[in-house]
Amino acid sequence: MPDPSIFTIIGTLGGAALGATAALTAPLLLHRRQARERLEQEARLTQREREQAQREEEWRRRELQLEIDRDNDRNREAMTRRLIKMRATTRDFQEFLTKTFMTIADGGAVGLDDFETGLDGVHAALNSAFDEALLDGLWFAHAREARFLTHPMPGTTPLHGVLAAMDSKDTGVNATDLVGKLMEASSLVRQCAEEGPPIPDELRTETERALFGSFTAREALVAYIQERLGAHGPETPKGPAGTTT
Repeated sequence: MPDPSIFTIIGTLGGAALGATAALTAPLLLHRRQARERLEQEARLTQREREQAQREEEWRRRELQLEIDRDNDRNREAMTRRLIKMRATTRDFQEFLTKTFMTIADGGAVGLDDFETGLDGVHAALNSAFDEALLDGLWFAHAREARFLTHPMPGTTPLHGVLAAMDSKDTGVNATDLVGKLMEASSLVRQCAEEGPPIPDELRTETERALFGSFTAREALVAYIQERLGAHGPETPKGPAGTTT
């Protein structure tokens, strides 16, 4: 039989070997586990950073879109004001000429100074509106030959100087016809004021024709304005029986 001490020695050596193996593998396993935990923690941190960056980017995009929307709203509001101003000033100009003519035609006297003062007022307002409307696609054919309301006024900008610099390729509504009709009507109504009542038949007929022509020419401008307003905002109110104002 083998000596029992041999088994004791073998058991001792095996235990020592197992102990040595455990002493070597335990730190290695701990290191691996710690490394895996670090990697998992870094991955979670990276994911959180990525998600935070995405949230910040979405926030920036929303803020940018909000600012773009605010700019668009401001631009639409400004354009609407300019177009409404154009519509109102052309109406005021025509009403001034028509009322002056009707007063004279009905036998009332209109002083030339009073006429010139009134004309200066509607003239200045309309020149300003036309200058602003150049931003919204209003253009004048043959700008170098057109002369819009050149009646001299202190402090006003000659519109034809602005128009002469415009490119004839610009698109929009052609307001040259309205300009010519308003100039013609202004000149004829001024003659009526100079003549005083009764207005000579020929001058009366010519003035009525010119006034009617200016109303017809303005209809194209008003239609253009209505179209622009309808495309960029709520439909604008209309006058009686669906007529534009």
